[in-house]
Amino acid sequence: MTTAHRPTWNPARGGESQGGFRVIAPSAKYSSRDMPAQLKMKIRQVGQSAPKEVQRRDLRKELQAREAEHFKKTNRLLDENEEEALTESVQRSNAALEYQRIDADVDLNEAAFDSDKEQDDNQHAENDASESEDDDSDDDNEELMRELERIKKEREAERLKKEEEEREFQERERAQAAMTGNPLLASTESERSATEFRVKRRWDEDVVFRNQSRRGE
Repeated sequence: MTTAHRPTWNPARGGESQGGFRVIAPSAKYSSRDMPAQLKMKIRQVGQSAPKEVQRRDLRKELQAREAEHFKKTNRLLDENEEEALTESVQRSNAALEYQRIDADVDLNEAAFDSDKEQDDNQHAENDASESEDDDSDDDNEELMRELERIKKEREAERLKKEEEEREFQERERAQAAMTGNPLLASTESERSATEFRVKRRWDEDVVFRNQSRRGE
């Protein structure tokens, strides 16, 4: 078997086992490949999603904001399933907030029964404040539903407008193709000459010895 394809009889290898010229005595020299590449542990710096930064962020709100921005750019219509899911999500979040408020009110009431008259008065004031917050929450829910309905109507109108424009564009294209594709319907001489049928030229149309008969036949 030939070894002509090999660059050397013993190809050079990087590192301590360099072929052909090994040093017997101890040496302080070593290959750069044997040196440690990383001497310090890398940690996340400011702006690189450090744990403290992530704890302070509201990821759910950021995700909802990005989704809203995406739907706004692409003019994507929400189907019935997405609308129901969005409505259920809003209702679920409102129910969770209401449950938390009820638990907070129960704890405050239990503390109020154990306190004196002044604490009872303060508890009544806090209950009034919580009722006003409930009213504000109901108003916010109604406003959110009205905003959702308005967005649905705007997107539906925009979709109908785009469909109408696309239909008109296709009709114009078909009419233009019919007028220019049929030479009998061409209105001017320039259009007739442009749509005139022509045979494609061969690749050897302009050769020197074209259509020359062979001698000696």
